[in-house]
Amino acid sequence: MQRYSRKSEHTSFAAFFLTKNHLFRPKVVTLQNKTYIFIMKFLTIFVAFFLSLVPGTSWAQRLFHIARSLNKNIVCYDVNTVNGKLDTKNPIHVYWHNNEDKPGVEEELNALQRRLAYGYKVRSTGQNEAHVSLTAYNKRQMRICQQGKTWIAVIKINGQDCRLKELYVKTKGPMSVEYVELRGTPLAGGKQITERIKP
Repeated sequence: MQRYSRKSEHTSFAAFFLTKNHLFRPKVVTLQNKTYIFIMKFLTIFVAFFLSLVPGTSWAQRLFHIARSLNKNIVCYDVNTVNGKLDTKNPIHVYWHNNEDKPGVEEELNALQRRLAYGYKVRSTGQNEAHVSLTAYNKRQMRICQQGKTWIAVIKINGQDCRLKELYVKTKGPMSVEYVELRGTPLAGGKQITERIKP
């Protein structure tokens, strides 16, 4: 995996603000009571258990997520597999996960968010792996691959190959980013490390 210097880094920081009024307001759900939330959580656990028993079917596995200081909602990046193998044409499923007004509710990205902010591009593929770059941060590629039986996203953090866990965006104004942090654990072992990138 090619190493890039910090001077060559370029991030489309404004893209992180391409959300509906900086908030996530899914339109799919209208009920807001606790009973509904409890039922949805129960059904999610039940479906996950059922799918784990079906041959050739794999339950979504989180690679990493993007968190923002704007609110608690996150953008999730899950691996896409077919019969246990990576879907190299479409290796990642990206979607919103609500942690505020409707906890647990999920919604797909709209076309604008996918194209300018939170989408990704497949750069190359190999045997059961893919190299991709994020739309909003395209100067540092990551590799989607397996570590044992676990799917991970490998990226350079402070010059080390790491399993990416979170990309955090700290804002300082309505349309201004203070910094972005890459957070992950080295493949060689050790505690989580962080690299802070300023615009």
